[in-house]
Amino acid sequence: MRYLTASLLLAISPVVVGAIDSPTQESAWQARLMLGEGVWAKVLRIENDNPASPYPATVYATVFEMGGILWFYTGMDGTQSFSLHRGRVEEEKGEMDRLLRAIEPGFKRHDVLPDAMPVWAHDRGPLRNGCFINSLVALRDALEHGVPIKQARLLTYYLKRRGGVVGHTVLVYQTDLGLHVVDGPDKDSTPVFLHATDDGLELARRLLPSGQRHRLVTTRWFELISPAADADTRADWLVVVGGRPGWALAG
Repeated sequence: MRYLTASLLLAISPVVVGAIDSPTQESAWQARLMLGEGVWAKVLRIENDNPASPYPATVYATVFEMGGILWFYTGMDGTQSFSLHRGRVEEEKGEMDRLLRAIEPGFKRHDVLPDAMPVWAHDRGPLRNGCFINSLVALRDALEHGVPIKQARLLTYYLKRRGGVVGHTVLVYQTDLGLHVVDGPDKDSTPVFLHATDDGLELARRLLPSGQRHRLVTTRWFELISPAADADTRADWLVVVGGRPGWALAG
């Protein structure tokens, strides 16, 4: 696990092995579908020759660009940063062998799959370990519905668990009504806090049940829309994350 550019692993939870070619294949294509056509994203088929690896012998992953760096998603362990440096996205797109080996030394061969979406990738259930991608989709949905967003960020908070640390990502956005937090696809349960804060630890403590707050280790912010962004910038961001151009944006 790498700490270099942006993150620890962003989501970890038990995985139910599927009957497709690999337990990660369905999730990789579903993630690609959810990200939308406006996002640069590729599905990789990776051969893993490390028998001691936590990854299976064949791994399907979605590599995508967001916020000036590359990200790596699998259904087994969620999303983590793929880039090793900021500001080198185009170069790193041609260096995937090196980036893959930084995640797992056994990742020595890979194929970039054709962009044609398998029929079975549509209308699936919840994305496994998809908190990061769910948060991007939630922001796109809010913008498409004209929510007057002043600022939008991802908050990842990390909790101690036996043997290591696990992370979870939520969408945090600011409107005139307060600070909204979207956790997963259930937008009906979105809490709104009148008191805005830049303190990730404070906000995470407010989100966690009291019995879990002692497990909190650290937090990280990842900004998507800054308070200074103008309407054109917000419109560009909506297109980038797969939204339909032409939607009116407020704020």
